[in-house]
Amino acid sequence: MDLRYIALAILTVQNASVPIMTRMARTHYGPSETAYCVPLLVSFQELFKLLGSILLLWNACGRSLGKTYSVVESEIIMKPSMTLRLAVPAVLYFIQNVCVQAANSFLPAAVYQLTYQGKTLVV
Repeated sequence: MDLRYIALAILTVQNASVPIMTRMARTHYGPSETAYCVPLLVSFQELFKLLGSILLLWNACGRSLGKTYSVVESEIIMKPSMTLRLAVPAVLYFIQNVCVQAANSFLPAAVYQLTYQGKTLVV
């Protein structure tokens, strides 16, 4: 089977299941439990993306911590103006993710999925 179709199937299942599982985790809790904090969830999502990116960079640098650090230093630390310019869309993306997760808590799963996918047509 072609790898493209396998990737498409995996991404389709993932894209359809994440809103449903997130909504279940957000709304189904016992009387003594409280729902998780949405900004904390988004912060951990971004932290895991950062760790994954660093691992991919480490692998691309021949699994050398020294080379990985030198790339991070030369491309992020030594270029503060570029880093700050990238921080603006990153903060806006964070705010968007918080709003998306909050919307997932209040909208029915089907409505949420349709509006979330509908933004792709607009953008």
